[in-house]
Amino acid sequence: MVPPHELITQVETIAASIITHGKTAVEAALHAIRGGIDIPLSEGLAREAELFGRLCVTADKQEAVQAFLEKRQPKLAETEA
Repeated sequence: MVPPHELITQVETIAASIITHGKTAVEAALHAIRGGIDIPLSEGLAREAELFGRLCVTADKQEAVQAFLEKRQPKLAETEA
């Protein structure tokens, strides 16, 4: 739990971290979160697996893996930072 007087700072910290990730991955995560709240666990997991499969064939995934192997920051499409 975040104390009320630290809330804005904490939100800004989390937002700054999120915008460094690829837009497609962030959108997929939001879709999984929003769509998974009111459905059975098995259906939510199936949806998550489908989204993950879609992300695995993107250029951002390939770049992220290559950057990891080269020990550098990835150059992802459509990021803010």
